[in-house]
Amino acid sequence: MISSYCEVIRYLIKKFSLEPAGSHGVWGLDDHSFLPYIFGSAQLTPPISEGRNQVTEGSLPNAPRPNVVTQENTVKMLGRDNMYFGAVHFIYEVKKGPFWEHSPILFDISGIDKGWAKINQVGQS
Repeated sequence: MISSYCEVIRYLIKKFSLEPAGSHGVWGLDDHSFLPYIFGSAQLTPPISEGRNQVTEGSLPNAPRPNVVTQENTVKMLGRDNMYFGAVHFIYEVKKGPFWEHSPILFDISGIDKGWAKINQVGQS
């Protein structure tokens, strides 16, 4: 359901060339939304088990490394099943140029070595 919602929003953004009000330009996480990053990183984070607090480091066993966001073809493939990569794929559709240049915050996040749980934790603070 959330994925369909994101698709509708992205369609409207592209169809009407919508620009966000109060955009932070390249210094914002995303011009239009941030929830897909939180939900998508949570999809790759080890689950919280009974008697255990929120996991703050690590990733699911077969989760892609965060640094693959710079590989457009990989992002496109992963974006079908993961909201984080779906949001990054949308950025590739609407922005041109080197990823590190038009999305420096996401590029910096891609360098976190402690896994998707750490990225998900950063997204919630």
